[in-house]
Amino acid sequence: MGNNTNSSISEIMDNLQKIPISTWLFLVISASYFFVEYDLFDLSYVLPAIISTFKIPSTLASLALTSTFIGGVIGELSGGYLSDNFGRKFMLIIGLVTYSMATILSALSVNILMLIITRFFVGWGTYVDFNSVVTYLAEMSPKRSRGKIISYSSSIGIALGALVVIVVSYLLAPIPNIGWRLVFILGGIVGITFAVLRKDLPESPRWLEKKGKLDEAKLTLEKLHINIQEPLIPSTYDNSHKSSFSNLKILVDKSHLKYFLIFLFSWIMFYSAFDGEGITVPTILTEHGYTLASTLRFFVVSGSVAFVFYIISALTAEKTQRKYLAAFLTGIFMAILGTLYNAILIYISLASLSSLGAFIFPYTYLLTVEHFPTEVRATAFAFTDGIAHLLLAFMPIIILTVSAKYGFFSTMLILAVMMIVGGILLLFTKATTGKALDETSK
Repeated sequence: MGNNTNSSISEIMDNLQKIPISTWLFLVISASYFFVEYDLFDLSYVLPAIISTFKIPSTLASLALTSTFIGGVIGELSGGYLSDNFGRKFMLIIGLVTYSMATILSALSVNILMLIITRFFVGWGTYVDFNSVVTYLAEMSPKRSRGKIISYSSSIGIALGALVVIVVSYLLAPIPNIGWRLVFILGGIVGITFAVLRKDLPESPRWLEKKGKLDEAKLTLEKLHINIQEPLIPSTYDNSHKSSFSNLKILVDKSHLKYFLIFLFSWIMFYSAFDGEGITVPTILTEHGYTLASTLRFFVVSGSVAFVFYIISALTAEKTQRKYLAAFLTGIFMAILGTLYNAILIYISLASLSSLGAFIFPYTYLLTVEHFPTEVRATAFAFTDGIAHLLLAFMPIIILTVSAKYGFFSTMLILAVMMIVGGILLLFTKATTGKALDETSK
């Protein structure tokens, strides 16, 4: 990589020609999105089997989903703070180890109480890991390809995660009593493998610079084969916030509070509607007479179609402003799904929803971290994304209850409106495509 003179480390990273890590390490990092999808939907797809094993009502079983999301909220909030203070690499390893061990323990549950407790720690580990990877890749990426890099990362992880968990659940979940346990064990084994592989990750030079560890940052650049010449100049962003808690004031200053609130409410709308629909539909379909196998077949097809659109979203990430999303179309297909008219419409609706999610989630992940400075980037993402997950934690029981009382179609109409509102809010954010992180986060 070329020489850089009289530059800050942040400017050096912004002006690189490509991300300074190997393709292999990039894939190892991208696995975070895989585990988010696996964690989000493994329990959803096998919940009917768990209900059968423990012989409990769906509302009680749904508490395991709620526990997972509560753990995820606490994990994301604590993980963002820990990542901003102890490093991105450290939390990328800790989060994945916790997820893996807790997932295996979930598979060994002897009753619903044990499953609820272990799933809490599954959620904690998953979202500690997730928070760190979004921030890490944003800080390691050049400005000219940041959107493409993070979109490829999230697209590969989300598309594969969603597809693999569907196929694994489809093949294993119908096995009486042990099928759902095998789904969990497989996720845990894969997680441990990737946690070990992450030992070779370099720390984020931007984070090291902000922590005053300039010598370590320069050493990291050298290990990444990035040539630098002295003297390095200080970062152009205000670095006057020294203590961990004083950094939090950045989130409520006049230049960041507006965007903090926009992303907070957008994420609440997106997660509650999109993921709320995704994690409850398998149970609702089985309650409407579809078998578990046929229900999972719907998701196998939709996940396969969505895989193509995740690749398309990555290819177009630098060709459009990320704040323009297809939330309106998502609302339409949610309403169509709510009719449960016939199998063909269910296939079309689920495939369309999954495909539109390929643009909504990768772009909004990136858009969020682009609006906040390095000192609080992980924390800002944690609070906006994490608090949204807090409401999502209660969405399974809310959706199942509302659907039972007012009908599935009425429930989907409400969720459709929420998706549209979330998309409208993002229209009031900055245009960030192709700009330096220090510029978009001021």
